[in-house]
Amino acid sequence: MKFYVCSFGGSGSWMLAQHLSRYGEVRHVHSRSPPARLCTAENEHFTTRLLSPHAAKVLFVYRDPIVAMCSVERRHSMAAHCRNIECAPTTLEAVAAANVDLFGLAEFFMNYTTGVRNYPIVCIKYETLASHLSSLHALLGLPLDSKLTIKETACTPPTIPCYADLQEKMRAMPPIYVA
Repeated sequence: MKFYVCSFGGSGSWMLAQHLSRYGEVRHVHSRSPPARLCTAENEHFTTRLLSPHAAKVLFVYRDPIVAMCSVERRHSMAAHCRNIECAPTTLEAVAAANVDLFGLAEFFMNYTTGVRNYPIVCIKYETLASHLSSLHALLGLPLDSKLTIKETACTPPTIPCYADLQEKMRAMPPIYVA
């Protein structure tokens, strides 16, 4: 089985990719937009080489955008991360000062959770992943023979009003949603 685990970063996608690697080949993906027709993935991005819509399971892990970027900033170069998620270089502080979604996280989220494609995307709310692991395994047709250990390092995210609508959309989503 092949899995493409996608996110805008800081959402546990690497952790989930490691977990799913027990069950098949996994690619970690940060493409801003999923293709309309399933394609291969290389170097953390979808390519233009088409696949059968049943050749891989595509998962999108998301999290409160401010907490996610706080997590990224704590662990990685933000400039490199911005290149990876295909946005202009910025920082969480610049987003807070401008009160504008300079990362384009609302667009990223909508690209994966809505739209017409020839394959489903399993959308997973990071905050509920551990408590709904058995549901995820059932949906993917995997045995539940292991646990997922979530390690969190606390960060104190700033309040950024421009993300209020996105945070509300995320809170309203079920723990696991197939788009």
